Amino acid sequence: MKTKTLVSILILVLAVLIIAGSCATHKNVYAQEKPSVEDIAGTWVNTDMKTDKFIMKTDGTWVDYQYLTVDKPSYTGTFTIDDSWVDKKENKYFKIHSIMEEGLGVHSFHVWKLNESGTTLEINSHTDHFYREGDTKKYPAGINPHPTDSYYRIYYRQE
Repeated sequence: MKTKTLVSILILVLAVLIIAGSCATHKNVYAQEKPSVEDIAGTWVNTDMKTDKFIMKTDGTWVDYQYLTVDKPSYTGTFTIDDSWVDKKENKYFKIHSIMEEGLGVHSFHVWKLNESGTTLEINSHTDHFYREGDTKKYPAGINPHPTDSYYRIYYRQE
């Protein structure tokens, strides 16, 4: 009887160790570091339109060029990442609050989706000309190529 009990306990312990070992080798995407400014820093171009390029800098500033061949920026501004996360497919998402320096300091609210390889950036943007500090930030509902509440574009990383 003691031998039967001992064998049962050993089988149970072995089963627990096997299950624990298989869990340890499984990749958990939710345990990854939150996406950061380093993931989106760099030069991005809209090759479909051949007229739009912007540069995101790690110091929280951005520069926008309306034409790819122009050396002088059309707009400059600052940004903050208000939230970021990674989905199950390893795409990285960002909620970005941007302020244009020229003019009245126009506020824009963006949802960005960076593909898993870091080369394609989908953006939905909502501009709020009346936003004042302390107002509710009006982010687009998500990434949608046919939005009714925001502006959609695709950009590609320029190396």
